[in-house]
Amino acid sequence: MLALREYLGRFELLFQDQTIFAGITFTDAHVLLPGKLVICVALLLGAGIALAARLVKPRPNWYWHRFVSAVRCVVLGRPDWLVLSNFVGQTDQLGT
Repeated sequence: MLALREYLGRFELLFQDQTIFAGITFTDAHVLLPGKLVICVALLLGAGIALAARLVKPRPNWYWHRFVSAVRCVVLGRPDWLVLSNFVGQTDQLGT
């Protein structure tokens, strides 16, 4: 609906009253109208991505990988972020 409203809003520029004449100006024709069209396409693309994300359900192996990662962190007693933070902390101890 936002894309449709943006697209129909382009036609309002064609019939607006200006100081000297009625209609669209040079800047409106070459900047605003193409810009509004780009916004309309971006909104439609975003709606398509949102619809695709809604229709595509996570596969069971996605959950399996999360579970395995959590179990590995518990069994090893050290999560991956702790290993990374220790590595970053050692770079500060170079003696500089």
